[in-house]
Amino acid sequence: MRKILINFKQMKKQCWVCNSKEIIKVKNGIDINNIKTTDFMVTDSRYGTTLDLYECKECKFQFCPSDLDLVELYENMEDQEYIDTNSERSKQANELYTESVKFFKPNFKRTLDVGCGSGQFVECFRENGFEASGVEPSKALAEFAISKGLKVIKGKLEDIPKSNLFDFISLIDVIEHVDNPAEIINQIKDLLKPNGLVMLVTPRTDSFFKKLLGFKWWHYRLAHVGYFSRKNLIKLCEDNGFKYVHDFSPSWYHDLNYILTRLMRYVPGFKNIKINFFKNKSIKLNLGDSIAIIMLKN
Repeated sequence: MRKILINFKQMKKQCWVCNSKEIIKVKNGIDINNIKTTDFMVTDSRYGTTLDLYECKECKFQFCPSDLDLVELYENMEDQEYIDTNSERSKQANELYTESVKFFKPNFKRTLDVGCGSGQFVECFRENGFEASGVEPSKALAEFAISKGLKVIKGKLEDIPKSNLFDFISLIDVIEHVDNPAEIINQIKDLLKPNGLVMLVTPRTDSFFKKLLGFKWWHYRLAHVGYFSRKNLIKLCEDNGFKYVHDFSPSWYHDLNYILTRLMRYVPGFKNIKINFFKNKSIKLNLGDSIAIIMLKN
């Protein structure tokens, strides 16, 4: 697709990472007037469907600026399939826990998971003796987590009292869903104790499968409005008061039926096929197209 230079004085857009106004449109998206709450389900599988997509010529960050009220869409979002796959997502949470606690100091006690979904990561930390809590905008997912006895606030990051400081804050597959990543990073910094840690997990645009699949990549979805590379994600954090500690490629666990059904999306004529041949078969995947990065409050 021909890349078009945008007049940003008129359109009032700039890069969310480096603030450059040197932005190009790289993909046409769907009309925002057609957006529904169901479009923002975690398990939505219309890969390659996005809003209008722009790329920063300076730092290569890709983003989807729009007038959508993203918070409202998430507040009313329900996703039963996400809840049904809770056991597989708990395995992923356990693996992320094992990797992140390697960098904890002995006095670390209080943890917060932002965008905690149905609470798998909160539950994992609680079971390991931490004072664990979470915050989740989706009323349905937050209520499910609360029903399990987890300490979860139904709301936004702003609803966390500033007096509540944490040793460790995680954002697992969250930063790609917000249109104010720098603001979110600063809010996280304000909620961390001195020398506290943050872990961000997000898809990465500098990965093999993104380059192979182009705009058909499975992480190009309506709910994702920001797309990071390793380099510009580190830049975002370092520019807002954090110091790089470590990064790794996280693994994911999915039911085999779930994986095969989604792979069929790439086979012409079979996009609507749902596979249900394999029961209780969980698969571990690490395709190298996501990054988990741990940063220290500087």
